[in-house]
Amino acid sequence: MPCSTVYDPHILRVCTDADSYSANATTIDVVCDYGGGTPLTWKYTLSAEVWDGSNWIAKKLLTGSFSLRTPTKVFYIKDLGLKSGSNSVRIKGYFNRTDTGALETETTPAFIVKR
Repeated sequence: MPCSTVYDPHILRVCTDADSYSANATTIDVVCDYGGGTPLTWKYTLSAEVWDGSNWIAKKLLTGSFSLRTPTKVFYIKDLGLKSGSNSVRIKGYFNRTDTGALETETTPAFIVKR
């Protein structure tokens, strides 16, 4: 499971179920977890972003909240508007700690989705 970090120096990470997806794949499964001490409540937005040759473009957003780990969140590949061939995609998580308002961002390494 490729992840954004291994909690060092961050306390949050975003993980996908694979580091590349075939032309037959239908979903990108994502899990976020908190690796700190005391469980906290985090609000999050996950963004599936596609590289257009010069910028990362957000194609789909998922939101929710969690304390230790999110349930598996699913991005449907058909909703990402990918072009024919190999597309570079990444998942970016925006996290807001509900007790203090602290913000954190985590981004997975880019991966290939073939279409």
